[in-house]
Amino acid sequence: MRLEVDFGNTFVKWRIVDGKAVTQRGREYLEKLELPVLSISEVWVGSVASSEANAQLADKIFDTYGVRAEFAEVTENAGGVTCLYKEPVRMGVDRWLALLAARHRTQAPVVVVDAGSAVTVDLLSRDGVHVGGYILPGFSMQQSALLGQTAKVRFAQVESDNQFGGNDTASCVAAGAGFVFDGLAMSLKQLRDNFDVDAQILLAGGDAWRLQERLGDTKLVATVEEIVMDGLQFAKRGVV
Repeated sequence: MRLEVDFGNTFVKWRIVDGKAVTQRGREYLEKLELPVLSISEVWVGSVASSEANAQLADKIFDTYGVRAEFAEVTENAGGVTCLYKEPVRMGVDRWLALLAARHRTQAPVVVVDAGSAVTVDLLSRDGVHVGGYILPGFSMQQSALLGQTAKVRFAQVESDNQFGGNDTASCVAAGAGFVFDGLAMSLKQLRDNFDVDAQILLAGGDAWRLQERLGDTKLVATVEEIVMDGLQFAKRGVV
């Protein structure tokens, strides 16, 4: 059996793969991570965390299974995808893995959107070339930025269901974040049309549902919750 891990900015997401079947999955903070005690022969990790956090995770995995974790790396080419970064290692490995997974999901052009702590948008051409991308603050990050940077704004994050904004500071900030996501959804539709009208939009991340609601349920829009882990099998991996 194999343990696959997506180590993001906030959570450690993991799943157990037996053959081709996923038998268990979970999501925890690193400090609270409890891995199932099983007979694991391989561990694959995609991580955007710090070197120190990666080392802590690798030690925990080795202590649990006696197996050295293999961490995915960004390379110029892998799995039918070409990275056009001048220095591929500077690309976030989560974005790279999502592109690899997208390529093996469809041979059509793709717009991959990961709506997590940050929102990343990456375009993959019909011939497998990563032609460009965007990075912007995520839904919660937009709100916490106001909390951290505006001295007189103090509030707890809430949801706003008023179509014309909020009626207190907290709901106004939440409505503002929703307003940005409204604009993001419209921009994604325009981006897809300008890029390739046949392109699929693949959504992932904790706030993917917000974009799914705004984009609508069409054959050209789909949510792929574990797209980062799906890409691990196609990437170059190494022990840190």
